Amino acid sequence: YALALVWLTLLGHLSTFGIGQAMCRCIAAGLATGDLAGVRGLLRFGLAFVVAIGLVACAVIWLALALAPSLVGSDYLWPILLAACAVPILALQDALEAAARAFDRPLLGIGPAYVARHAATLALLGGLAALHLSPSPSTAVAVAIAGMLVGIALQVVLLARHVRGVVPPGTARYDIRAWLRIALPVALVDGTEALLLNADVVLLGLFCPPEAVAAYFAASRLAQILDYVRYAASAASAQRFAAQWATGRHGDLRRLIAQATLGAGGLALIGALVLVGAGRWLLGLF
Repeated sequence: YALALVWLTLLGHLSTFGIGQAMCRCIAAGLATGDLAGVRGLLRFGLAFVVAIGLVACAVIWLALALAPSLVGSDYLWPILLAACAVPILALQDALEAAARAFDRPLLGIGPAYVARHAATLALLGGLAALHLSPSPSTAVAVAIAGMLVGIALQVVLLARHVRGVVPPGTARYDIRAWLRIALPVALVDGTEALLLNADVVLLGLFCPPEAVAAYFAASRLAQILDYVRYAASAASAQRFAAQWATGRHGDLRRLIAQATLGAGGLALIGALVLVGAGRWLLGLF
């Protein structure tokens, strides 16, 4: 399950090709300057683009494992095939989250993706446990996919309601070349970061038994909780960076950068000290 989840995370984030970050930047700038036609076009193009790339990634994985199932161990085959089906779902969730942040609604972006999704997953797994059913890795992946669908459904309903109130119906403009010029360098940075965060678990899956991968996954992901501090700071401020730059408020932009940097750094330091102190107890949960 841990290895399948890492492959899903890696491929789902890579499938956005930076379009999510481009949406966050360009929609925020378009709202600040009144370019609603560009906002409409980017919303439609961005969501369709990430789903299409995710479907291609899913098809490639299924084809590769159908032709050469020995590429992965028998323990991993079905969990990874199921995780491949979720790649377009996760890519869409990333894009919806970026759109919510672009409209300066970070809680609308983070809540369904990181609270509702995981709460639904835990509730479903808890239901299996209450029925005295022991979930297999494949079952756990399927439950995780169901949790994603719950999060996306909630996000679509809430985001569509907000967008209709801010962007009235009208014509759409598609500056696809300009959007891709912004997205592809960001995709390179995001892809590198995703590989750095996940390559260790992928490599362990090639050489170690599932139990060793699971133990390492638990320890490393506990430490990566600290990365959510940086992520939260970015979710709350990135769209404001874009809006302030687009409207020429460079003084406000410098102050916001300083506040976000100092705040994220200080909170991450506090979190690191807490993890060091509670590390043995946290690992004991596994």
